[in-house]
Amino acid sequence: MNSEVIFSHLESREQISKLIAKQIENAIFEEKFQPDSKLPSENELCDQFGLSRTSVREALGSLEAQGIIEIVKGKGMFVKKISSETVTNPLHKYLKFRADRNYVMDLVHARKIMEPAIAYYAALNHNDKDIETLSDDIKKLSECSGGYSELANLDTMFHLNLADTSRNKVMSFLIDPIH
Repeated sequence: MNSEVIFSHLESREQISKLIAKQIENAIFEEKFQPDSKLPSENELCDQFGLSRTSVREALGSLEAQGIIEIVKGKGMFVKKISSETVTNPLHKYLKFRADRNYVMDLVHARKIMEPAIAYYAALNHNDKDIETLSDDIKKLSECSGGYSELANLDTMFHLNLADTSRNKVMSFLIDPIH
């Protein structure tokens, strides 16, 4: 299959697979490949980048791990639809990895900065269903007889619902991994 040349040869040997992944990712975000569309084969990518299969496979594995592409054995590589999980999962992992006492305090401070603004916009943009959802969340919190883990889950649900009520999509993405 003779496909259009989208990718350029790479000059630097430093972190080649990361550079390949970045070019493919950029092509996807620039909509040169639509969700569910098939990427060029490994061989075609090797030719376009002028590199070995090892570097290309490593880059593709990285993109698959990030949820940007899906590799289907015997069928090819396909662009996945970008979802909230695609965006928040790497941040979740990063925050879990960094979960020492000082970092946890930074997260608490970040919440203190963000949550008054979230509450303000939730107050401006709420509807009757939001009031019902948040009231249910508060009731569950006040009646919680479970342990710390259950209480933490209920608290997280309340804050995520409050962020949704603000009608600011970015806040929902940011607050989720912080909780």
